[in-house]
Amino acid sequence: MQSPARMDVFSDVACPWCFIGFRNLQRVLATWDGPAPEVHYRAFQLSPEHPPEGIPFEELVDTKFGGRDRFDAMTQAVRDAGDTAGIVFAMDRVTVSPNTRLAHAVIAASREAGRDGAVVDALFSGYFCEGVDITDAASIASLLESHGAVNDPARLVDDAASGAWDAHVDADLAIGAEIGVRAVPIFIADGARGVVGAQPPEVLRQLMLGELGAG
Repeated sequence: MQSPARMDVFSDVACPWCFIGFRNLQRVLATWDGPAPEVHYRAFQLSPEHPPEGIPFEELVDTKFGGRDRFDAMTQAVRDAGDTAGIVFAMDRVTVSPNTRLAHAVIAASREAGRDGAVVDALFSGYFCEGVDITDAASIASLLESHGAVNDPARLVDDAASGAWDAHVDADLAIGAEIGVRAVPIFIADGARGVVGAQPPEVLRQLMLGELGAG
């Protein structure tokens, strides 16, 4: 079995469909019997206009969805897809609609150690299943520690919060803008062929095998 040399995944850790797509990709990688692809988790921000500390989630629910009842009805498909992917969404625990720039900097800082996949998983799980405020550096560090994502989470998060990895985040955002990323998740194999959305594992496997055309 031949795998792509590279997979680029544009996503935001405040996007539930990105979480589902991420878990589906992890299922493919867990059973992949060819050379392991080099996966790059690239930054995209759904709400770059939010202040660094984000805004109250209920404010977003009211202004964007028209209240909690409508929000619950409109996100039922997310919860159903989450069940299939093995994710138990706990939307009632989410308190902040975040600006995810710090979270993306943390992911960038973890790439060098090869722990970005574990960090992405922790951030998704923390936000959507545990109600962690992923705009807060101390909360992120505690989350990474509890998930065993990195060896020294406090140092990693401090490094990210210092701005040392901002250029890496900006580079991802610039690449996304250049290739026209407007909705996430997007999965791109070998820089040549891609799919948009929380595709099921079989579709992601076909993409990695080169059985889907450029898109």
